[in-house]
Amino acid sequence: MRNRLIVLLGILLVVIATSLLWYTGKIEKYNSRAFGMAFYYSDKYFLEEKVVSDTEKIIILTEDIEENRLVREGKSPGREGPTAITLRVIKLSNSSTTPLEWARSNVESNFNLSIGEYHEGKVGQKDSIYYMTDGLYVADNIVVVAKGRAIHISVTYLTPEDKIRKDLARIIGSIYFYE
Repeated sequence: MRNRLIVLLGILLVVIATSLLWYTGKIEKYNSRAFGMAFYYSDKYFLEEKVVSDTEKIIILTEDIEENRLVREGKSPGREGPTAITLRVIKLSNSSTTPLEWARSNVESNFNLSIGEYHEGKVGQKDSIYYMTDGLYVADNIVVVAKGRAIHISVTYLTPEDKIRKDLARIIGSIYFYE
């Protein structure tokens, strides 16, 4: 019994230490009433916002390292972009659209590249779907509909163990949608 308690305490300490490692850097808060949401992210990421049109905006988080800075600035030799966490915010013409309806009807969702099945869930108390895609990179995708907007959240990665996937999970856990 005592050995089990020691093992459980050891596991608990490892879990707490791992969680705290993410917070050893500074935590930034993204907050935008215009985009209708807020979330926290590690300062180890560079955040940029792009306005695509009156109905679409994109938030991109890439690891803030020299190689990625050179790619962003167009100073790197031709190559694919870095792995990234991307949040596309699209104003809907029909506010009763579900996450699955949006994903199936929009080529930008890459739903047609899905591998496996989709799963339903919640993000920030809103209905969502999760699916994986395989294109240039493998990606985890989440679609949420909130306040007349579809939010397509994706993370691209090279291996399933990549830290960027864990960082996305922390971002997802902190998302708040304005009503």
